[in-house]
Amino acid sequence: MFYFLNLVSDEIGEYFIVRMTSVFWTPVLFGFLMSCSILYFWYKSFKINSKIDYIFLTILFVALFLSVSRGALIASVLGILLLAILAKNWLSFLKLVLLKIVVFIVVSFYVSNPKDFAYWLFNSSKQTVSLTEGVTRVELWKQAFVTAKENPFGLGLGKAGHVAERFFTLKTKNVSVTSTDGWFLKLLNETGFIGLIFYLGFSAYIFIEWLKYIRRNSFNLVFYLGIIFIIANITNLVSNVLDFYLFAYLYWLLLGVLVYNIKTKKIHA
Repeated sequence: MFYFLNLVSDEIGEYFIVRMTSVFWTPVLFGFLMSCSILYFWYKSFKINSKIDYIFLTILFVALFLSVSRGALIASVLGILLLAILAKNWLSFLKLVLLKIVVFIVVSFYVSNPKDFAYWLFNSSKQTVSLTEGVTRVELWKQAFVTAKENPFGLGLGKAGHVAERFFTLKTKNVSVTSTDGWFLKLLNETGFIGLIFYLGFSAYIFIEWLKYIRRNSFNLVFYLGIIFIIANITNLVSNVLDFYLFAYLYWLLLGVLVYNIKTKKIHA
């Protein structure tokens, strides 16, 4: 991979970063799965304080940073903070933060160097959030929003997101091949405003029920599942992790387990 990257001339004006994808084809999905795994092994360390969990955490942090997925990195930080607040274990939180910093520094030397790597992550994220003109993701969002306005009731399933990009082109009519960097935007283009509002209402209901549950019960697996639900939807603002079938199955399965545990606990109470 390095050999082929070195063949590219600097005159092209593009940057290339070697990103780990594993068997998931995309570093976005791989990075997010690493974030979920990090949160799981850290949750597991609360229940059974085993050193081997920190070995797994180290490996997972290396994989997460090598994915160079900004959405997954931000999601992992938010998830770690939320889980620390719920677990009320700040010593373990400090250990994990220090571990993450050390791994980041080590991996940074592989990518480029800590200063340049940190600057690129911060600057590129800032440009995306501020909707800087000329940024590829921002331009795709603008085009997808135009399509959504022109088709308020949606284009139909399979006519947006990565599926549309795979089978259609920009010249194809009534298709949104530009909604590949934001699952909510993809959902809006496929199912229209009605579909998007329905999902947001559905998610809000689950979130409220989860909040009620964690207020009444001690720290358990439901706390972790709720965090995964939250960070998945936050990540979906800027990427399409739910557009990849390998993760979509897992997401809806975990969501079903979350709802089942909340409901059965309520009934038994």
